Amino acid sequence: MFRNLIVIRRELFKRGLFVLGVFVIIASLSGKPEWSLSAALGMAFSFIIFNQLMQSQSAILQQKKRQIYFINYIFRLVIYAIPISLFFFFQSYLNFIVLLLFLFSFQLLYVILELSKNFSRYKKRVKNGSIR
Repeated sequence: MFRNLIVIRRELFKRGLFVLGVFVIIASLSGKPEWSLSAALGMAFSFIIFNQLMQSQSAILQQKKRQIYFINYIFRLVIYAIPISLFFFFQSYLNFIVLLLFLFSFQLLYVILELSKNFSRYKKRVKNGSIR
């Protein structure tokens, strides 16, 4: 895997663990252990899904393997279905809303990371005078 993808994955993993830790503390203080379990399950599968997405996009862009796009997309859908099906087996231990929110957490963290980097670049360009 390419170096910049490893850096992105490492940065998102650190931020994801921080968000999960804060949420688990809040859930513990509010007496909702099912929120903690749902968040951990959603975060774990979100990392797996995001990692698979990065690898498949890298293969498509760098190695020109366009034929694997549909297979990887179906595989991601199957991975999304696993925690949702686990919810239906363990409904008394999991919260569906929290599970869904954390299932898309790495994608959201990536968007926030890219927005912050692009905004800082924009501020530098405005400061240098290349943008009015």
